[in-house]
Amino acid sequence: MKNLVRKIMAVGLGLGISLAGASTAFAANISYSADTTVTIGSTDYTIVSGSEATAVAVGATTITVTVPSGSSFAFHSSNKYNLNNNSGIAIICGGSYSEVEIVGAVTSGAVVITPDTSTTCSTASGGGGGGGGGGGSPSPTPTPTGTPTVTPTPTPTPTGTQNPPVTSGKDLSARFALVHGAIYDKQTGKPFSSPSDFFAAAGVSGFSNLNFDTGYTPSGSMTMGSGSGLTVGATKGDGVLWLQQFLNSQGFTVASKGAGSPGHETKLLGSATAKALKKFQKSVGLKQTGKLDKATVAYLQAHSY
Repeated sequence: MKNLVRKIMAVGLGLGISLAGASTAFAANISYSADTTVTIGSTDYTIVSGSEATAVAVGATTITVTVPSGSSFAFHSSNKYNLNNNSGIAIICGGSYSEVEIVGAVTSGAVVITPDTSTTCSTASGGGGGGGGGGGSPSPTPTPTGTPTVTPTPTPTPTGTQNPPVTSGKDLSARFALVHGAIYDKQTGKPFSSPSDFFAAAGVSGFSNLNFDTGYTPSGSMTMGSGSGLTVGATKGDGVLWLQQFLNSQGFTVASKGAGSPGHETKLLGSATAKALKKFQKSVGLKQTGKLDKATVAYLQAHSY
């Protein structure tokens, strides 16, 4: 999840750096300050901004990653391909993407991700296929006599460190929403700050085939209207406050913490806001001005943000 347990660290890997087609390893900790494209086979994938690792190796069919304790590494497919891995890390399946996030404190050792370009992930669990039937008539079901006494099987007491079971195929859309990789609690309108907080609230122990609400608008964002204060060329005021809330809610994070971060938006359009706005403008095909120009305001109004 893009916004969960992620440290944004400014380390000198240039913006847009490509690891396409090369087998690459790093001996020291590295941080990705921007989304980074890697090519496996003939398909492009993304190492998400804010990821950190001690080693990354890109092969012909795999990418191998080692993540230090206290850090995370997110690997993203815009084609929704299944991102199989040797550590049993669940695939986060969004409306138009798939992603795995490696958390250093949870996953130790090298994680090998093997994208499967022949299959895509699903936002809901599916049933298995049935086998071929044999000939002959089915055996009749016997009619029970009396009420059988059922003796419950005692729950064994765990010994040592136990790995929690992965909850699979559970519909959580009534309360939880997935917005650009972040899981929101619809009761509070806020995203979870860590997987453990989400697990405790949802009563689950893993992400396997969980179904979330993907059409939810976080409470930190507002819709366009006369009260938004959004004006062409604005550099401060309610328009900038709305803009920061909008960018954070859409995954174009202004800041990871402090002023401009989710829940701490300001009314000042500084360099961090401009940078996030440029990313949004690029994603929708607008000229990357970093300003609330006429074209950007018109786009937001036309699309009812």
